[in-house]
Formats: sequence, C-alpha cells, structure tokens
Amino acid sequence: MEASPISNMKKPQPANKTIKGLESGDIAKLLNIVVRKPSDYYNKAIPMVFMDSGLRLSELANLKFNDVKLKEGTIRVLGKGNRERIVPIGTKTRKAS
Repeated sequence: MEASPISNMKKPQPANKTIKGLESGDIAKLLNIVVRKPSDYYNKAIPMVFMDSGLRLSELANLKFNDVKLKEGTIRVLGKGNRERIVPIGTKTRKAS
C-alpha cells in the first residue's frame, strides 16, 4: 500500500451539547421531596453533598464517616483509578450534614 486508506477521511467532531443545570426552584423542590418531617433532615445532606461537591455517584455511595471533615469543610474521596482527592463542601451543605 502506498498510502493509508484513512488518510483522506475527516476527523469526527464531537457534538456541542450544552447540559442545562438545575435552577434554584428545582433544587428547592428536590430537597423538599426528601425532607417531609423533622426526622428526615439527615436525608437532605446526601443530595446537598452530591450537588455541592460534584462527586460521582459511586464516590458518594462509598463515603465513610471518617472521610467527611465538617469543621474543615472537606470530603476525602477515593475516585477513579483508586486516586484520593480532597473535595470542598459549602457552608449550607455542612449545616445540613
């Protein structure tokens, strides 16, 4: 062969997709679903950590009690490739936790 059979092919271009995030009203609705009575407030912490930190679902599911440092506002996460990283969480999320 003198030349590669794919030398004249164009490189595929990924589609430009914009992912629309949740609006503040949608977030409030979501949190109201999980908190229906005072004893449910611990349930509020899970979606708040998920939305605030950007953790992957598997990372959130595998959190251990000792991974969360509320005073420092951080969560230690074991992510993809078994790499550890420290993720910050906001004040409102810390209060919900």
